[in-house]
Amino acid sequence: MQMCCVCCTLGLTAPAHGLSCELQGLSLGKRCESVARTCCDKNTTEEARPNAEDINECLTDSHNCISGQTCINTEGSFRCQRETSCGTGYELTDSNGCRDIDECALGSHNCGPDFTCNNTAGSFRCRPRERCDAGFIQDAVGNCNDINECVAHTGPCHPGHTCINTMGSYTCRRNTVTCGRGYHLTEDGTRCEDINECWHYPGRLCAHKCENTEGSYQCICTIGFKLSDDGRNCDDINECEMNPCSQECSNVYGSYQCYCRHGFQLSDIDGISCEDIDECGLPAGSHVCSYSCTNAPGSFLCTCPPTGYTLGPNGRTCQDIDECAAGTHTCSLSESCFNIQGGFHCLSFRCPQNFQQAAQGRCERVTCEFTRDPASCLSLPLRISFYNVSFPASTPVPADVFRMGPSNSVPGDVMLLSIVSGDEEGYFTVQQQQAHGGLISLRRALSEPRDFFLTVEMRLIRYGTAHLYMAKIAVQDNSVNLRCVKACQPGDPVCAVDPINLITYSALSLPTFRDFRGPEEIIFLRTSVAAHPAPLPGGTDVFFEIVDPDEQFHDCFVVVKHFHQGKIIGVVQQVKPITGPRVIVLKVAMNYYVSGHFSHCKIVVVHILFSEFWF
Repeated sequence: MQMCCVCCTLGLTAPAHGLSCELQGLSLGKRCESVARTCCDKNTTEEARPNAEDINECLTDSHNCISGQTCINTEGSFRCQRETSCGTGYELTDSNGCRDIDECALGSHNCGPDFTCNNTAGSFRCRPRERCDAGFIQDAVGNCNDINECVAHTGPCHPGHTCINTMGSYTCRRNTVTCGRGYHLTEDGTRCEDINECWHYPGRLCAHKCENTEGSYQCICTIGFKLSDDGRNCDDINECEMNPCSQECSNVYGSYQCYCRHGFQLSDIDGISCEDIDECGLPAGSHVCSYSCTNAPGSFLCTCPPTGYTLGPNGRTCQDIDECAAGTHTCSLSESCFNIQGGFHCLSFRCPQNFQQAAQGRCERVTCEFTRDPASCLSLPLRISFYNVSFPASTPVPADVFRMGPSNSVPGDVMLLSIVSGDEEGYFTVQQQQAHGGLISLRRALSEPRDFFLTVEMRLIRYGTAHLYMAKIAVQDNSVNLRCVKACQPGDPVCAVDPINLITYSALSLPTFRDFRGPEEIIFLRTSVAAHPAPLPGGTDVFFEIVDPDEQFHDCFVVVKHFHQGKIIGVVQQVKPITGPRVIVLKVAMNYYVSGHFSHCKIVVVHILFSEFWF
């Protein structure tokens, strides 16, 4: 502090001695020179300033001295003075801080000529000048000591080598590491690292999966297999030995498959349990049985109407019982039994007065001269014939129902045919065919099944004499058609590829056409396929054929393709006469083609009853 006051006094008196505030030529030292210059500049400024009252910033607390400094008021200002000195080896800075004095740079050290000055914080050190070779370091007293390069942080040797210190140098020796089976030396040669055999030899070590382990590997098998004794291959597990399925089990490679017995299906939930199939409730269940279906565990039961039918050998279809042939009908001795689908009709063929029975279903007029009223007798028909005719309800109209004519024709014959009774609603019409026959046709379609009993009168004029004949015809709508729709059991490939998906059974009654002029249209097969003169791309077409014909009557029928009301129909024609009584089973195939390729087939089986009567 005393030194600073002396330096300041020197600066204040400098102008009086004719010196500038730079104080050039004086060797005051850096610190003293700074203090003297500051005091000199301040004094010069104050002399040029007019008289003013000084403000003591220290008393007014308007200074900015920090902790550890003392505020000292000066003329027109103040200064902050350090409360403690900087100590030996330090000097006060302009900012009132302490700064190390570099004695070596200022030349204020006392090192001899054989020593080198090294500045230190607050002092300096004198070190002997370096005289040691490479690999050695000189100590404080000038001795050369070996440098141990091996203890350096990074080390002078490359990875995989060991550093060995030598006098004034060092040696790097490659490491020797021995790794066991399943390991290999790392690139730096310092340690052993596990070999990933699964990665190095993919697909060569294990049959299924390879898993690396420390120093080795292990083989793992997928689900459904177990590791064989060699530790590499996998053997199939026969899961069926553990009975995982509720019914049947089939072992497959790596797994197993559960199966169910006929009438059951595998559960979609667990794939193990078997659930009963409600065959009656399936989408095609209404066609499993031809009449009624009752579900049973693993199966189903078909039943038929309580009367008129019996269950067929296949256990599904109902077959008509011919009560007339079996003798189970209730017709009296004076009635004729006529079998129909699901029942029978008793037809009364009792001959009225003045008639006698000539044959089954035929009454001949007696000789009138032996009757009580010959004149009334002569007005009666010569013959009354009874017929029973049936046809399907779906028969397109007009449809031929019955044909009448004399058993033999004579040139000049005139025949007049008329319906006397039974057609009050006008469903039928009479068509004259030349002079020797007439045709009864259905001209209105039936909206529901019903029966008609027609009385038809034929007046034959031969050689100028009129002869009257009468026919009583029971016309029945054969509305009972049995339909069998294909319904395959799950997992039945034979059924799935069977092209036949519908079989229809029907029956038809026809008279014996003695004066056959053919062809006669007897069956009409309707389809829902639109009729086109030429095949359309991607369209559907239907072709008809008679299959499995009776050898004796194979050439008596043909099927002709027609268009009716914009749809394709097949018309079965009788082309040759057939004498009754006789039953012929006719099977017709309706083959469907889509885009020119066969799609599926429908079969129509018709039982045709040919009566022995013509008139």
